[in-house]
Amino acid sequence: EDEEIVRATTSGGGGGAQPVLSGDKIVQMQQLVRQVPVADHVIQYVVRLVRSTRPSDPLAPEYVRDMVNWGAGPRASQFLVLAAKARANLDGSHSVAIEDVRSFALPVLRHRVVMNFHAEAEGISPDRIVDMLLEAVDEPKAEAYV
Repeated sequence: EDEEIVRATTSGGGGGAQPVLSGDKIVQMQQLVRQVPVADHVIQYVVRLVRSTRPSDPLAPEYVRDMVNWGAGPRASQFLVLAAKARANLDGSHSVAIEDVRSFALPVLRHRVVMNFHAEAEGISPDRIVDMLLEAVDEPKAEAYV
């Protein structure tokens, strides 16, 4: 069985990648995602979460100051919102919820948080920092911004 897998996956024959969507369709889908509305309180949450990864930012908790060399920049906020918009769209929602943001925090932020030697020596990963921030950064309530 293993030999057949090797033969099938390393030979020149077989099915190649076939287009699923045209370029125009991809652009249409990207435009659709960008049209999903995001409430101010959700954007404020995203910005607070991302800023909290930066050790020099006043919003950063002590453990970020102690263990992080470099945090996420403004592009992380942009991509976090876009990912949340795509999730909301796929779920059939008409707007982005905090949960949409939280579901993409780890994949968007993990590679943008650079740990220092102290954290690496302690075995603290960027994933752990993002998880800690998700617990620490308060989720704003929509009615607080009405």
